[in-house]
Amino acid sequence: MCHHSLMKLSSKSVYAIKLFIDLSEHKDEGFVSLTDISSRKEISKKYLEQIVALFKISGLLMQSRGKQGGYALAKDPKEIKISDILSVTEDVFRESLTGYSPIDSFTKEFDKAVLQYLNNISLLDLTKMQIEEYSNNYMI
Repeated sequence: MCHHSLMKLSSKSVYAIKLFIDLSEHKDEGFVSLTDISSRKEISKKYLEQIVALFKISGLLMQSRGKQGGYALAKDPKEIKISDILSVTEDVFRESLTGYSPIDSFTKEFDKAVLQYLNNISLLDLTKMQIEEYSNNYMI
């Protein structure tokens, strides 16, 4: 299936969202190891380590060290907006320079609309969509 979008997310963002969905799906298990997430989501552990490093100061993840260590969501999935995640991984959500051409104002309005949309989608919403996707793919 081909997905076309005006806004292209970086692979960093896509993997960050997959990481957060996994943590949301397994939130009742306490801290989840990157090794487990890596095998479930088929993302290299090394790449996951780079992604979680970006979120160290975001207030979205908690880390526990040691044998039972790993990562957990710092907030309830319904309180985490997708825009919260993407603001860490995508430069486009950081304050841009103000331009005065019609293209600049169009782009600014477009970005504002996208951000508003992403502010209305919670991690819980995406997790439910993911779970529905699993059940649709494995129906007999």
